[in-house]
Amino acid sequence: MHPALTSFLTAASGGSRVYAYWPRVYFNSDEQEFKAAFCDTQSRLNFIIFRRVSALTDKSTDDDDQFSRTYTVELDTFFAFSDTASAGESEFSFQARLDQITAAVEQAASRTLGGSVLTFSVPDWRGMKLMVRYGITCHHVTGTMQVEVVTASGVEQTEATVPVISASLTDKQFAIGEAVLEYLRVRLAPLNLTSIDWARGVTPHPSYPTNPRTACPRLLMRAYTTDDTPVATQGHDIDLTFSLFYQRRQTPGQAHQEVLLREMKLIHEAMLQRFNPGNTKAAGADFCRPTQLVIHDQQSHPRIDDPALRVSVGELVIQVDTHDRY
Repeated sequence: MHPALTSFLTAASGGSRVYAYWPRVYFNSDEQEFKAAFCDTQSRLNFIIFRRVSALTDKSTDDDDQFSRTYTVELDTFFAFSDTASAGESEFSFQARLDQITAAVEQAASRTLGGSVLTFSVPDWRGMKLMVRYGITCHHVTGTMQVEVVTASGVEQTEATVPVISASLTDKQFAIGEAVLEYLRVRLAPLNLTSIDWARGVTPHPSYPTNPRTACPRLLMRAYTTDDTPVATQGHDIDLTFSLFYQRRQTPGQAHQEVLLREMKLIHEAMLQRFNPGNTKAAGADFCRPTQLVIHDQQSHPRIDDPALRVSVGELVIQVDTHDRY
C-alpha cells in the first residue's frame, strides 16, 4: 500500500515530495540533502508525510473467508510561505495543491492504487495554519483519509452434513431450488455472472459484497416461505417461495436504473419462457413461475463512499407449486 499511495499523492499534488515515513536527513535548510528531501523543483519547502494512525478490522458478513480492514491515514502537509511575491500567492498555491489532491481522488476511475487496496476515501483537510518548521515559515494542514483492504481469514467454506430421516413425504424446497439454479446457470450464461448460487447467509436481503469488484455481478437465491396444505387421503399441496437477488456493481456515469431494469428483464424472461423447466419438474415442481420483480435501493460501501463500489439490487420472486402424496 505505501509505495502505491506515495506514487498517487506525488502525481496528484503536482510535485510535492511524499513519504510514508520521516526521512532521516540533516535538518538544515541550507544543506543540499535537506533541499533534495523536502523542497520541490522550485527550491520551495513542499512535502507530505503520511502515516497510519489506526486500523479497524470487520468480519465480512458476506464471506466467512474475508475481513475488511480499514486504515486511517494522516497526511501532514507543508508548503513554504512567501511574502515577497504578490499578495496571497503562497496561501492560494497551498490551497490549490490541496484541492488538486482532493480532485484527483474524486475523479479517479478506480481507487484501487493499482490493485493494492479495495478503495480509499477523499481526504478531509482540517486545521490549516502558519507555523515555523526547520526555521522556515510554512503553511501546514493535517489531512485524514480512510484506506480499505480485504484480507483472508483462513476459514475454509464447508458444507453442512444433514441427517437423512426415512419418511413417506420429502422436503422438496432444496431440490427444487437447486433445479432452478441449474436451469438459470445454462440460460443466463451470456450474462457472464460471477456466481448463480444460494445466498450463504439468511439476512433479509443479500449482504453487501466484501469486494464488489470481484463478487459482482451475481445472482443469489434465498428461500422464504413454505405453505403446506393437507389434502384428505391424497397428501399435501405445497407452495414454495424463493427470491432471486441480482447484484451488479455500478459504473460511474451510467444510467444505473436503466441498466438494472434491462438485465433484470433478461432474468425475468428466462423464467417466463418456461414456467416449469424439465429439471425443476424432475425435482417435483408442478408449476414454477415468477410473481414479482422488485428494484431495491442501491447498496453503498459501509464506510467509504466510492461511486465505483455502489451496488444495484434487483429481486425476482419465484412461486413454486408442488404436491406430496401419502
